[in-house]
Amino acid sequence: RELLRLDSYNDDGIQYRIPPPGINRNGEIIEMNILYPGLEIRYTIDGSEPTKQSSLYAGPIKYSIGTVIKAKAYNTIGRGSRVSTIN
Repeated sequence: RELLRLDSYNDDGIQYRIPPPGINRNGEIIEMNILYPGLEIRYTIDGSEPTKQSSLYAGPIKYSIGTVIKAKAYNTIGRGSRVSTIN
């Protein structure tokens, strides 16, 4: 609820931080989570920086050795977090 309220302040130039997603590898499975509801996680598996158009995380994904997975959280207006990386 508060993040939605902060979005309305964006027009006034108020800066705020979106928390980065958490990434956990358990064997060949990668799981991600985010601290606040309403944020979406976008990720890449080629080591490139995630954008708003990258794959949307919807559940555990398979991990292959040597793969670099990067994830970024986005709010409803497209403001992104720092990138989380696991390899």
